Amino acid sequence: PISLFLPPHFMSLAGRLSALEREVAELRRVVERLSLLLEESEASQYSVVQSQSPGASAQVPRLLSPLAAGVLLAERSGCEDFNPVRVYSRFADCKALVKVGSDLGDSVCVGLPSRGDVIAETVDGDPLTARDALAAGDGFEDALCPLAVLRCGVDDAGQEVLVQGLLLKEVEGRLVLAIPASAWHKKVNRRTLPKGFMTKVGAAEVLACAASSRSVPEDDAVLRVWFGLVEPSYEAAIEFSDEAPSVAFGALENGEAALPFVPALVAAVSDHYTFASAESGQPAVHKDALSARLDRLERLLGAAIPSGSQAGRAGAKAKAKVSAKAAARAAVPAPSVDPAVLLAARAAG
Repeated sequence: PISLFLPPHFMSLAGRLSALEREVAELRRVVERLSLLLEESEASQYSVVQSQSPGASAQVPRLLSPLAAGVLLAERSGCEDFNPVRVYSRFADCKALVKVGSDLGDSVCVGLPSRGDVIAETVDGDPLTARDALAAGDGFEDALCPLAVLRCGVDDAGQEVLVQGLLLKEVEGRLVLAIPASAWHKKVNRRTLPKGFMTKVGAAEVLACAASSRSVPEDDAVLRVWFGLVEPSYEAAIEFSDEAPSVAFGALENGEAALPFVPALVAAVSDHYTFASAESGQPAVHKDALSARLDRLERLLGAAIPSGSQAGRAGAKAKAKVSAKAAARAAVPAPSVDPAVLLAARAAG
C-alpha cells in the first residue's frame, strides 16, 4: 500500500474516502504522464516507490538512483502535500523532504529508475548476464547502459579494488569491454585486470559526459580508455553494483564523475575492429598475388634461356670474350699514372 497525505484536520469517514479517491486519481494521472515520458526517453521501466510509516517492519525499498527522475507528492511529516506535484532529476535534491535515515514517514514519491537499477533483477527466474547490458547491438544503442564492475583483488592497504567498466557490443562472438586508462598497461605486471582477461586490446580518446547526464556530451572534455575482447571464461566475473569504484573513468573539471559518451565510444570501437579485420585479411591477398607474379616470371625466364649444350657453349664463349677484354685492358697502362702505383692498385683488387 502507498501512504497518501490526508489533511490533518478532522474528517468524516466519507470525507476521508473522498480525499483518498482524489489522491489515488492524481497519482494515476502522474503515473500515466511518467509512462509517456518513459516511452519517449526509451528508458527501461518505471516503478512506484512505497513509503513506510515509522517502525514498519517491512524492508524499505530504494527510492531513486542518482540517474533517475522522481516525482514527489507529499513530504514525510504529512503536514504538506504538493499540488501540482514536484519533479526532481536527482534524489539528493528532495531527500530531506522524503526521508530521515531509514524513516520515510508519510512521504509519497514516484521514481523512474535507470536501466542499471534493474539490471540485476531477475526475469522469470533467470538472472540477467553481461550480454544483457550491452550499449549497442542490432538496431539499438543505449547511451544509459549499465555500468559494469570488476573485482580485481585487494590493494596494499587491504581494500578491495573495483574497476569501472562499460560493455559496448559483441565482436566475433565475444564482448567488448571498455575500462579506464589507469586499469590497463602494456606491461602485464602493471595491469589492474587479471592476465588474459582481455585480448585484441586497443585504446581511444573519446568525448566525455557527466555521470548524471550521460545522454549529452561535455564540450572539450575527453577521456582515454582501453577496450578489448573479454575472454569467455571471465564473462561471469563481470558484475553490476552500486558500489563506488576505486578505479573510475575520471572526473570533469568541476569534480563531477565523468564517463565516456557511449555513442562516441561505440563508434571508435566499431572503427577499430572493422579496420583490424580488413587489415588481417590483406597478407593472404598479397601472398597470392606475389606467388602468381613469381610463377609468371619463372615461366618467362624458362622460355628465354637456351637449354642443353648450346647454353654451355654460349656461356663458354661469353666468358672467353670477357677474359680477353680484361687482359687487353690490363696490358694497356693508364695515362698519367705511375706504373708502380698502378700495379699496387691492381694487386689490391
